[in-house]
Amino acid sequence: MRNLKRITTISSTIAALMFAAQGVLACGTYEGRLILEDVADQFVRDDPDDIGHTEFQLLSPYTFIDCNGTRHTVPPYREIGGETVPTVINGASIPPSVWSLVGGPWSGRYRNAAVIHDYLVETRYSSSDVTHRIFYDAMVTSGTPAWKASLMYYAVLKGGAYWEEGSAFVSSDRVADLSVEDLEEVKQLFLDRTYSPEEIQRLAEN
Repeated sequence: MRNLKRITTISSTIAALMFAAQGVLACGTYEGRLILEDVADQFVRDDPDDIGHTEFQLLSPYTFIDCNGTRHTVPPYREIGGETVPTVINGASIPPSVWSLVGGPWSGRYRNAAVIHDYLVETRYSSSDVTHRIFYDAMVTSGTPAWKASLMYYAVLKGGAYWEEGSAFVSSDRVADLSVEDLEEVKQLFLDRTYSPEEIQRLAEN
């Protein structure tokens, strides 16, 4: 266990150094092992051709500690309506239109961050702006390339779920506005130079 914790710390340190070289500060850390079981065969899809959303059950607690030291833990089980149910995630909190540019929700370094983000979106953590920023910081901590973390952050801000703190959850209709062509243009911006999270937010608001 001690060796595993040491390996996790070393991995986070390497990711931080990678992002420092790109002008992005990685200040978070992960705690625990990400253990997932593919349970897609237990779910019936409305669209049988939709192969992007693959359901996984989390088998052990997984935590992201953000830059403020706040712990965001995804439990393997939780109480819903008086019943104990397993935590199942599928990457649906990430707009599908961005997948063709970065890969599916489980294919890159951002997989760890997608687990945290899915859970925080489903449980309506704080506000959508806070939740999406945690996603960005978690991607940076995972070692996701700066342009890719920026593009995915832009995508969830522009086309992801939206809700305000203390209000009922509101599903966004903005996903339709995220065409692959538009995302290609934004991707090039992020390849040309490093944008701060605040700059990405302003870009998504336009």
